[in-house]
Amino acid sequence: MILFIISIIFLGVFISIGIIFSNLTNKPETKDYDYTINFGIENGDYTREYIDNLKYEEVNISSEFGYKLYGKFFENPGSKKAIVLVHGYTWTHAGTIKYLDMFRKKEYKFFYLTTDTMDLVVESLQVLAFSKNMI
Repeated sequence: MILFIISIIFLGVFISIGIIFSNLTNKPETKDYDYTINFGIENGDYTREYIDNLKYEEVNISSEFGYKLYGKFFENPGSKKAIVLVHGYTWTHAGTIKYLDMFRKKEYKFFYLTTDTMDLVVESLQVLAFSKNMI
């Protein structure tokens, strides 16, 4: 009887640990746009004035699978190259802005995108094809 009770306790602990780690990996804490912009400013990645004065073209793409992609395209006059950046799940596209000047100096046009889904593999391939048409 004692062995049965100990087994039930271990099973309960094991299941609880599994649920906790499952939630950490499947439902990670995400940050909103304002938080990530302010984090970049506080971290010295850019200034509020820099963010407010950025010029870009907003791009919306709907795939044949129904995924909605949103991005911003930063022109670099005379450039024949483009870079496409996709932010991570827990952050926003504000995290990619700090790379903008670096790629401009290397004569790249700059495009970052975000999506309302986690399935970016197929979408990223479509955006890469799209970005070739922008060069």
